[in-house]
Formats: sequence, C-alpha cells, structure tokens
Amino acid sequence: MKSYTSKQRKTGKILSGSILLIVSASPAVFGTDTTINQRTVVSTGSTYTLTANPGDTITVTAPSIGGSTSGGAMLVSGNGILNATGSISYSDNHVTGSGNGGAIGASSGTALNFTGDISFLNNTSSNAGGALFSNGASTIFNGNVILTNNVSRTTGGAFYLNNHNLTINGTLSASLNRTTTPSSGGAIFALTGSVTISSSVTMDGNSGANGGAIWSELGIRLAETVGSGNVSLTNNLGTGNGGAIYSNNGGLILGNTGGTLTLTGNQSLSSGGISNTGYAAILRGSTITVNNNRATGNGGSLYVEAGGASIGNAGSTLSITGNSSDSGSGGFSYTADGGTVTVSGRNIEIRNNTAVSGTGGVFRTGGSFTLNLDTGGTLVSSGNKAAGNTDGGFLYANRGNITFNIGDGAIASVGDQNSLANGTDSISAAAGVNLYKEGTGTLVLAAANTYSGTTYAEAGTLQIDGSIAGGADVSKSATLQGTGLVSGNTIVNGTLAPGNGIGSINFGNNLTLTNTAKVQIEIDHSNINQILNDMINVAGILNLGEATLNIDLDALKYYADGSMITILTANELTGEWGSGNTYTDTLQRTWTFGFEHGAGVLSQTPLNPIPEPSYFTALFGGAVAMALLLRRKRK
Repeated sequence: MKSYTSKQRKTGKILSGSILLIVSASPAVFGTDTTINQRTVVSTGSTYTLTANPGDTITVTAPSIGGSTSGGAMLVSGNGILNATGSISYSDNHVTGSGNGGAIGASSGTALNFTGDISFLNNTSSNAGGALFSNGASTIFNGNVILTNNVSRTTGGAFYLNNHNLTINGTLSASLNRTTTPSSGGAIFALTGSVTISSSVTMDGNSGANGGAIWSELGIRLAETVGSGNVSLTNNLGTGNGGAIYSNNGGLILGNTGGTLTLTGNQSLSSGGISNTGYAAILRGSTITVNNNRATGNGGSLYVEAGGASIGNAGSTLSITGNSSDSGSGGFSYTADGGTVTVSGRNIEIRNNTAVSGTGGVFRTGGSFTLNLDTGGTLVSSGNKAAGNTDGGFLYANRGNITFNIGDGAIASVGDQNSLANGTDSISAAAGVNLYKEGTGTLVLAAANTYSGTTYAEAGTLQIDGSIAGGADVSKSATLQGTGLVSGNTIVNGTLAPGNGIGSINFGNNLTLTNTAKVQIEIDHSNINQILNDMINVAGILNLGEATLNIDLDALKYYADGSMITILTANELTGEWGSGNTYTDTLQRTWTFGFEHGAGVLSQTPLNPIPEPSYFTALFGGAVAMALLLRRKRK
C-alpha cells in the first residue's frame, strides 16, 4: 500500500510531488535516467527499494526543507529499511533549519543498504551531516561512493554517523566537503563507530576542525587488504588536530603492501596531518609518498598520542620530503612517550623536513626507533633540521633504543657532506638511549650526532663521517670506518678501517683494541710524489691489546729506502701488536713499528745502509798511513 501527502505524477522521466510516504512493504522505482524531485519518508517497518537499470542513473533532488526536520531527500525512521541499487546520485538537497542530513536522515534501528555507484553532490545541512545523517542506523555501501562539495554547519561535512560503523566495500572519492563552524570530520564523522573502506580512497581539499577529511572514534581502515587499491589524501585542512584524518581510538591502518599511499599538502592548525590518539598507526604501500604536510603543533604529517607507528613494509619505496612542524616537534612524525616508530622499505628518501622550534626534524619518538632497510636497498637522508643540532635534525628519541637494521649490500646514509656545516640530520636522544647497528649492510652517520649513549656495531659496517657524542662498541663481525670523531671510550673487537678509502678516524677519549681486532691501514700510491696512508688519532690512551695490524705490504715498496710512515697518534700507548712489530715488504725490506713523542711510526731499515762519517774518516786515515809506510820502505 502507498499513501501520499500530495498527488504524485509521472511526467516522462521525472517523479515529482512534495512527499512520498512509505507506510508498508516494498514499493520500487526503476529508473531510466530518472529524476526524483520529492522527499521520501520511510516509516516504521517499511522497506523502500530504489533501483536503477544497468547503464542508467537515478538522480534524487528534493526541495529544501526547514525547521527541525532531518533528511532533505529521505527520512528513514523506526525500523525502516532503504535498499538503493545501481547508479544513484543524491544531488542538491538541503536542510535549512535545525535538522540534520542534507540528503538522507536515518534514526536508530534502521538500515541503509547501498549497492552500486552512489554519489552525494552539493548537499547541505545547517546542522550535522551535509549529505547523510545516520543516528544508529546500519550503513553499508557495497560499491563505489563519491562525495563532492557537501557542507554542514557542524560535524560531518558529508556523512555523520553515530553508534554504528561505516563500511564501504568499494572505492571512495571525497573532495571539497567541509564543515563551516568549523567542526570535526570535513567529509566523514563517525561517533562511537569505525570507518572501513575496502578499496581505493581519494580525499582531496576537504576541511573541518579535527579531521579535515575523516574523524572516527573507533578506528579507521583504508584499503587495508593486499591488492585492494591505493590511498591518496591530499590538500585537506584541519583547523584542529588531524589535517586529513583524526582517529580518536581504535587505531589506524592506511593502505596495503601492494598499493600506493600518498599524503601530500595536508595541513593541521594544531597537531598532525594525520592524528591518531589511540593504539597504533600503520602506513603501508609499495610506494609511499609523504610530502609537504604541515602542522602548527606536533607531527607535521603524523601525530600518535598513544601506541606506536609503523611506516612502510618490506619492498616499499618511501619518499618523506618537505614536511614541517611550525611550533612543535616531529617535522614528519611525533609519537608521545612510550610510542615506538618502525620504518621499513627498500628505497627510502628523507629530505628537507623541519621542526622549526622543537625536536626531531623528521622523527620525534616517545619510545624506541627502528629502521629496517631491505637487502640491496638505499636510505638517503639530508637537509632535515630541528630547532638546534642538539634537538635531532633526523631523529630525537625520548627513551628506548635506536636500531638500524641494514640488509646485505644496502647503504643507509643519515646526513651528507653538508650536514656538519648546516647543522642538519643529527640524531639526538635523552640520556641512556643507545644506538644499535645490525645487519650486514652499511650505516653512514655524517652529521654531528649528540646522543650520549653507546653505539653498538653488531654486524656489517658502521661508517662515521660526522661525529657521535658517546663511545662505540664494535663486535667481532663488524667494521668501524670513516673520517669522523667518536667522542667517548671505544672498544673494537672487529675491524677498524680508517677513512672510506684513504683517511683518518679520530677518537676523543680512549681506544681499546682486543686480540680479535684487525686494524686495516691502506696506502694510496697513485701519485708517487705524494704517497698517502690511513691514520688513527686517539686523544686518550690507545691499548693495542694484541690486535692484528694489516698493512698493504706490496704498496710499501713505493716508499724510498729509510722512509718513516706515521699510522697513528695517541696521548699514550699500551700493549703490543699481536702481529708483532716488524713487517717485510715485497722488496724484502724490513719495516719496524715504534712509538715516540705521541706518534706510532713504521720505519724502514735500508738494505744497503750508508756508512757513518766516522767510518769514512777511519778509512781515509788508514789509507794515508799505509801510503806513508810504503814510501819509507822504498827509501
């Protein structure tokens, strides 16, 4: 049975009238590019089915309503059900009074079931939910959703949901949705509910208070299933926390390991281009691009108040560039106390991120920091700056430990040749935070790092071209090299190889070599007029500890007879070389190590020594005496 508050008439492809009232079961409108210019009320126990034929679109555009009425085009109340199938567009519907839901309003116990391509365009509400207001209704989209230019005065520029989850089993495209107060959730606001979108998500130019694009109390999951699509959040504005997303609880998952994740140009006038206040935040993708996001407070791109953050995955290509925190910490990311950060990928580029007046130009962690670089991968990090060099241009860790796990053949460079002069790319930490270099690849520290804990080289190569404020502990399977400064006491059980090529490595305190240590001294004889060699400079005590000295014996042949080569300096030398103090080059010349006046020198003993002057004097005197004797005998 159907009843109407006014006569309905069908004129071509237009259904018009003031209200279509559904009081019992299941009338259906089948669309052939139909426009519905009337408001529909689905009452208690009724089901309204709206179906568009394949290839056709139904457009729902009702007259504006005022007062306290909700649902400009449709109100679903009691236990009513809406089934909308096919290509359906809710366009230019408006609630001008104190009601909610510019296009659709639904109360508790109702169900909104959408299947197909559903769009909400240019709808407005003078209260909450510019397009859709769902107060406890089950709201499920099995298909693709488009939200464009929907506006609410309060929360939920396009969608407002309360006491129920929003599920979209398809794609979402949301652009230019906004709240005008401003209030939270520029495009989507989910109170006591979660937001799950199974496939690709594109959100651009949305604006609100907390959560310029999405605000959710119980978690957000976007395209989390492998192969389900891509996530792009661009140019969204939050006048509070979360320029693009605010997840109040329940955690946050953006992207999947096979898709792309793009976070670009989002801005928060408080904290976080993305703000997550409960549980972990997980950002995944085969390619992850996080560029030019900005927060006035903490976390230019990502703010995590409770829990940690995981960024990237095995095989990821990451670009983290140009993000900034204007008056807080963490130019890219900020995790509150106890919050760990794990960064993973194969090719990682981190450049020109800034914490203008705080700590952590790229990362500020409240707990441990771990970076995992795949086999054969690269990390390039340069131009990252905090308020001061001691504030950590690359990283500030407030507690826990710092770990770089560098895969075989991979090279991770934190800083470059300009970092020392520019005061960029440093690693800083609270007292008691240590750094661990793991994996068989190479970690290069090129900045003036101010963390005071110990640096443990567990495997692979640690190359210090800048400086570290603490000491180092090098295991038997690791190599320490570079041209920089290790300020604290250092113990080497593995390999010490000054320079990267020919160069000098410096120790600001004591250096202890053990009997498993190997010292590699290279010689460059490419310019025979200026032969160069590696150097070790120790400001304190150098204990040789029966370590092995390895020097290029063949290269020694290029030195002239009687040469002396300085291979180390120290304030004091103790112990002996386990390899002895004498070495024979390929010309069978003997070189002897000695230490005098603060220098450790290899001296070559000539094969044909030049006689002393006294020898020539004695020889000449003897010859003269013999000549005189022979002369006397002739006489």
